[in-house]
Amino acid sequence: MNIVEESFRLYWGTNGYWLLYVVAFVFLLLSRKEREYRTFFCWYAFIIIVVIMNPLFAGILSKVIDSSENYVRTYYLLPIVTMMAYAGTKVVTLAKKKTEQIFLVAALCVTVIFAGESYYERDAYQRSENIYKIPQEEVTLADAILDDIEPDESANVLAVLWDPNWYYIRQYTNRIVGVGYAMPELWYKDYNYTCHGEVNNYIEYMYHEGYDYQYMIVENNPDMLQDYRNGGHIILTETDHYAVVKTVRSAEKDD
Repeated sequence: MNIVEESFRLYWGTNGYWLLYVVAFVFLLLSRKEREYRTFFCWYAFIIIVVIMNPLFAGILSKVIDSSENYVRTYYLLPIVTMMAYAGTKVVTLAKKKTEQIFLVAALCVTVIFAGESYYERDAYQRSENIYKIPQEEVTLADAILDDIEPDESANVLAVLWDPNWYYIRQYTNRIVGVGYAMPELWYKDYNYTCHGEVNNYIEYMYHEGYDYQYMIVENNPDMLQDYRNGGHIILTETDHYAVVKTVRSAEKDD
């Protein structure tokens, strides 16, 4: 039952928004003129609530859903905003005079505003740092590579391709192409893995495997980056979480 309680608090928070939903639910359930919509708004919602608040259902889902942050998404099945909007509209139409309708609309708006929390209050809205609407960190990484190549060129990179960081870079530019996996921090100094966790050996291994690349986008691990420097490679830029490495092959170093 714990995950049910946690997800309920997580979804509704400490505000009284859920009370408005209950009032709208009861209003439509008891309204004689709303039979056509009662099935969709009330009985559908009732079934969903019974399911997601059921400890047995939660126990089954907990085997594949490990936290309330994931379980809370079951609340998305409820027509909450639609039901409240419809119920509010019906309440307003009960008034015959226009002045009364205006008063009810204003009263309902004020009630909704003060019952919940705004995106600003919950820090859910963040101003974008650039016109591309993506984190600035990814723009910095991409620009470091783009500045190092000719305007009409593309760059092949090894990157942590399963990381969300990569998708932001691909959204920003199509001139940076992922051709394989860079060594993630998880593999670094793992002597049971390919090249025994040695970054320089991994670079040469990927070359011999046929990967054509000139750059790597890796996680920012100070020891790992120092190993790249010791191997003769160039760190083009570092951010809080990542770094861009310009690789230099052994043959190029000899020249």
